[in-house]
Amino acid sequence: MPHPRPVASCYAAAWATLVVGAVGCQAPFGSDRHDIEADRIVAITTVNQRIRPILSIDGRLARGAEADYAWFLLPEGRDLPPADAAVSPWSVDADPPAAPGRYGLRVTFPSGAVREAVLLLQGTTPPTPTTLGFATVSLPFEPNDDEVALTAAARAAINAEPLIGAAAPGAWLRVQSNTPVEAVDRVRWMQHGPDDGVGITFLELDTTTTDLALGALTLDDLVIEESVPASPAVRTILALVLGRAGAHTLLARDVEIGLDAQPLVRWGDALLPAEQRAEGPGTATLIADDAAPLGLRAVNVTYGLDESPSLPACADGGAPLPALLDGRCTANALDGTTVAVEAP
Repeated sequence: MPHPRPVASCYAAAWATLVVGAVGCQAPFGSDRHDIEADRIVAITTVNQRIRPILSIDGRLARGAEADYAWFLLPEGRDLPPADAAVSPWSVDADPPAAPGRYGLRVTFPSGAVREAVLLLQGTTPPTPTTLGFATVSLPFEPNDDEVALTAAARAAINAEPLIGAAAPGAWLRVQSNTPVEAVDRVRWMQHGPDDGVGITFLELDTTTTDLALGALTLDDLVIEESVPASPAVRTILALVLGRAGAHTLLARDVEIGLDAQPLVRWGDALLPAEQRAEGPGTATLIADDAAPLGLRAVNVTYGLDESPSLPACADGGAPLPALLDGRCTANALDGTTVAVEAP
């Protein structure tokens, strides 16, 4: 089957093991840099004055508490010390305190794989977390000879309509980080979903916006040569918002592709498996379930309550999905919690 052609290259060299800044662009693992697969440091964010790495473990997007972390303080121009150099790490915490400086991180995964990253923090205040906005845009998906339709100028002129419910395979979505542009160096876009089907293709539009083709496109100078619609699935779209001072924010939202009848509920930006599909605003009880994508499923969906429960304290008043990914919230800690849910 055709694979998405990368539409933007990393701006730094030696991404196989060394990632300067924020990660989110570790290309040399046999896949498009946008796809989160295998054992990988997905991102390093700064939240509540702590540095929080986000991992993919064996292709599963997870906090990764079972991994081993070794942090080093690196003078300018120094690389991470070799693993066999017997140099004691500065910290072995998953989320050490943040202060201006240059940090090296070595993660040893349960599989034995080792990944490394370097983070330069000039400040510890990341761009203000906001949300990801999803809309539909009418763009070509089938093979054609149009050399203009997918250019940034042509795409910017297309009107976008809010996405409601599931998106259709072969459709196009526009995703925007609602972060003030002046606070952003750029946004690194990624996606995570089942690895046994056809995924999606990114075409970035501007500093904070990308268009998504819900399927695999083979492109030649933006002319579509081949296309395969995405497999029905829930996929997580991630936006690593790179702050100008090195402190970064992760935004994420689950999108439903071609699954209109699946038993799901939406909890904030997350879609959770449930006993029944939510039909409107209500509440549900979260149950820890290691087989679920985020380690949680929803039971006892109820409608018509006068007062909705507030977000769990671990989410710090923000969206629950990034809090689950960076470890502020855990499935075990949320087990038995009643939360506000809505239709997918």
